[in-house]
Amino acid sequence: MFSPKAIALTAGQTTKITFKNMGKLPHNLVITELGVSTKTIAGGAQDSVTVTADKTGMYTFFCSVSNHRQLGMEGKVEIK
Repeated sequence: MFSPKAIALTAGQTTKITFKNMGKLPHNLVITELGVSTKTIAGGAQDSVTVTADKTGMYTFFCSVSNHRQLGMEGKVEIK
């Protein structure tokens, strides 16, 4: 599961998102509509991406590894 389950960004503002894998299995963080994806990392590791959202709306972030998304590993990102 992701913590937090929701994040807020401001359109036009550059934001650094740091993804820390607190689990034991490999995971990643993907926001398809924004073209954002971290590396798939092992438990205890972290990766960062820089995002400059150019559109407002509500989008889903998720783990694309195996069936993790189907098991509930997703959250929401709101861009205002």
